[in-house]
Amino acid sequence: MMVPSVDVAIIGAGPAGSAAAGFLARRGHAVTILEKEHFPRFHVGESLLPLGVAALDALGVDLATAPYALRKSGAIVLCEESGQSTRISFAETLPGLPDHAYQVERASFDHALANHAGQLGAEIRYGERVTAVREDATGIEVESSGGSLRARFLIDASGLASFLCRRRKARAQIRGLGKCASFVHFTEVDSPRAAEVFRDGDIVLILAPEGNWSWVIPLPGNRISLGLVHRSGTSVRSAREELARFRDGSGFLAEVLGGATMLEPVHRCSDYSYYNQASATDRTVCLGDAHAFLDPVFSTGVSLALHSAKHLAEAMEPSLETDHPLQLEDYFARMKHGYTVFERILERFYRKGWAHTTFFADSRPAQRVRELNTIFAGDVWRDDNEWQNLLLRSRRSALRLAEGQE
Repeated sequence: MMVPSVDVAIIGAGPAGSAAAGFLARRGHAVTILEKEHFPRFHVGESLLPLGVAALDALGVDLATAPYALRKSGAIVLCEESGQSTRISFAETLPGLPDHAYQVERASFDHALANHAGQLGAEIRYGERVTAVREDATGIEVESSGGSLRARFLIDASGLASFLCRRRKARAQIRGLGKCASFVHFTEVDSPRAAEVFRDGDIVLILAPEGNWSWVIPLPGNRISLGLVHRSGTSVRSAREELARFRDGSGFLAEVLGGATMLEPVHRCSDYSYYNQASATDRTVCLGDAHAFLDPVFSTGVSLALHSAKHLAEAMEPSLETDHPLQLEDYFARMKHGYTVFERILERFYRKGWAHTTFFADSRPAQRVRELNTIFAGDVWRDDNEWQNLLLRSRRSALRLAEGQE
């Protein structure tokens, strides 16, 4: 039996895989995505940045009228303990990116993005779990629950499952960021307080004691995504107990979630911050969360994946034209710059007192606010942001890598 052959096989139909498939298919390449699950399916990570909106625009995806998307113009940072709050506005940035982003219900968003890739010419095989990948001088043999596939190149966009990274034992966990997240959705969130707080669709970031924090993300249909992140590791309490304790102890959440219904199931994940130290070979490359995941606090994951997919498709083009091994040095240098900026600001976020000093200072120069907001919007590939340049010149960091984790 002849084994089907394509230009690029992609593991995973999440935002990274579907966006890469769309960009590559639009260039005329034969692309097949192998996705182990059937869509739509639940996924966390509902908050996009203007960086991600720009990548979607380039792909031809407009969320303005999508029923699963809620436009937002910024974020609110709240400390109930001190009573302080501030707002990050995407309109108050250095020029470059859109002045808005979106919250998305990921099950529908991911499915729509995969469908868009299909409309551009990519093939998507749902319910096919990749079991083995073998690379030789001329291509890749991919084995899945649906059979065999031959590809000239392979993109691993398997998310935190990080298919190739785990098999290569190249997962280096980052110590010093958030370590454990518990999260759940609420429905029937129609309190007057919720209507007031979320009138602009903004995410709320709640600063909690001991370096912990919480996200509160409004979604279409009067839904809320609530997550609680611990810096110290997995809590002794169950995820359900931890979220209930946090909700009941917060006056803000009591008002916002009054009368709301918590949906099943309640989720928990831990030890998710890592770098893949073997992200590419001559014919394979890891993309999005399969390449690295830092921390959910500034909602960088999906937007970085979309942005990276666009630039990876461009970087792969010479090899697709010539069938020569991948030459991705410039691409990885660009990605390293972006991850370094976010890593530096994330490390500072977890420093004691940094968030309060940065967000709640009595007097903050307007230019400095714009520079900081520009980073939070994801616009970090520029040299005119003085705050960012200062950040990159600093050598001090409390983060470290735990090498060689499976």
